[in-house]
Amino acid sequence: MQKPFVWDSYADQPFPLEDRAYKRAHRWRNLPNILWTIFLGGLLLPLFYIARLFFSAKKPSIHDFFGMGINLDKEKNGIDQRLLIDELGIEHLLIRFPLWEMEKLSQYVAFTERFRDKHITLVLLPSRAHIEDEALLARDVGELFIAFAPTVEAYQVGNAINRTKWGFFSMGEYLRFFKTVRKIHRSMGQKSALWGPNIIDFEFYYAIHTLLSGVRFDGVSMQLYVDRRGSPRNRQWGLNLRGKIDLLYAIVQLSPQRSAPLYITEANWPRQNSAPYAPTSETECVDAAHYDAYMVDYFALAWQSQKVERVYWHQLVAKGYGLVDETTGEKYSAFDALKTLISTAKAQNGILPHPKGAL
Repeated sequence: MQKPFVWDSYADQPFPLEDRAYKRAHRWRNLPNILWTIFLGGLLLPLFYIARLFFSAKKPSIHDFFGMGINLDKEKNGIDQRLLIDELGIEHLLIRFPLWEMEKLSQYVAFTERFRDKHITLVLLPSRAHIEDEALLARDVGELFIAFAPTVEAYQVGNAINRTKWGFFSMGEYLRFFKTVRKIHRSMGQKSALWGPNIIDFEFYYAIHTLLSGVRFDGVSMQLYVDRRGSPRNRQWGLNLRGKIDLLYAIVQLSPQRSAPLYITEANWPRQNSAPYAPTSETECVDAAHYDAYMVDYFALAWQSQKVERVYWHQLVAKGYGLVDETTGEKYSAFDALKTLISTAKAQNGILPHPKGAL
């Protein structure tokens, strides 16, 4: 990445921005759009709280419900992600592509080729240069659309866009970015889908701004983490995971995106005693037993809502939060827990267990 954005290779995410002057300058420049987000969210969010009670489900397919994030840089220490994915019985994959690594395009293409019989969504991680330079973005996105056309079915445009460390300082910046990507996508006659806006956590005022902006997404993708609350049944603003899904679904249904499927593209819990690989502080970390129970409960609650097309677990190989320890290749107990959940759910045509949440 380019300074002041620095990548944390342990936790697989950028470090928080430390240059306060840089951050302050960009926020000031985007202040009108930031204020619009606050105003719109404050005005409409109470209405969506009520509206969530009145929408019926779309009834997704259990065979397409389970997804998994995999990464090129996890192919080490004897780890073969292809074999692991086949063992789990996963058909839908999410792969990140950092736009600041265009020189590695051929390596990423070769990596996706190994999974060409799967359904692949590529996540476009922007650099600040690509956000600010439309010509650079158009050039690089056009090149990767050609390169990935044989293997990639969908692109998630942006990632956790309500966190400045991922590049965007306002929803307006993101929407301009998405429009540029869509313009190139259409001009090239691409058949793949474009997903967005990818808001992280329970901050749905950002979702309200982007989903009601008039911009159309082929799929609505969100990172609905609940790890800071412990069990997915614990409440925030009066809502547990199921309630949050109901609220998000209502926002989608009352927006121009009402025909777009809803995807949760990231969820996990940080693992106890795994620093510096854990993506959060030790306070939020859980032991293996709680990780396994919370993961199964998360999938069960999301499926029972019948409003989420697919949940992608983040991610297969990651010492601090995944199913396999990247430093040793050892499978955590969660790997077998998910394997059992998937095979049982498919065999019973969508009957998932009903865990009691926290142990």
